[in-house]
Amino acid sequence: MAITSILRNFVGNPNLVTIITSDNLAAITASGYIASEQVNIDLLNNGVFQWADTDLMVIQYATAQWGLFSRDAATDTFVAIVLTITKVAAVEASNAVTINSQAGVITTSALTTAAGASYVITLTNSSLLAASVVTLAFQGGTNTRKNYNVEVVPSAGSAVITIYNTEPSNALNGTMKLGFLVS
Repeated sequence: MAITSILRNFVGNPNLVTIITSDNLAAITASGYIASEQVNIDLLNNGVFQWADTDLMVIQYATAQWGLFSRDAATDTFVAIVLTITKVAAVEASNAVTINSQAGVITTSALTTAAGASYVITLTNSSLLAASVVTLAFQGGTNTRKNYNVEVVPSAGSAVITIYNTEPSNALNGTMKLGFLVS
């Protein structure tokens, strides 16, 4: 098991260091890991690799996991950086809702969308780009109908969410809570 690739991306302060290793998370966060790999790191770098205290490491480690890490010079190890995303909730009204957060929960108005019809919501969100991936998940509500599909089409600053009622004969009959994550 070892580091198989290392590359410094000079982007300013901090610089990004991308690393690929066959070691697992427990190994790369163990005290002394960097020292045990330093000869290998220097060989991959074609010379002595200079660590900076402000480096941020993007590491792919065993079983195809990815993480963001800093370096602890005192213990000579990588320290995982935990990213926190705040979820914001809002209620849709008149086919629109604004949630300026990377994650959120939209509660629709009470839907009565007929079988075979659709309901469109415009989500205004400053985190959205045209190339964003928006993951949606049904999280409850008062609607008891189970045959529906949801589509989301992102653009810069907003997304169009369409709820298609695929029930053969019944209208939707209540609110829906749609959780989302923008990436």
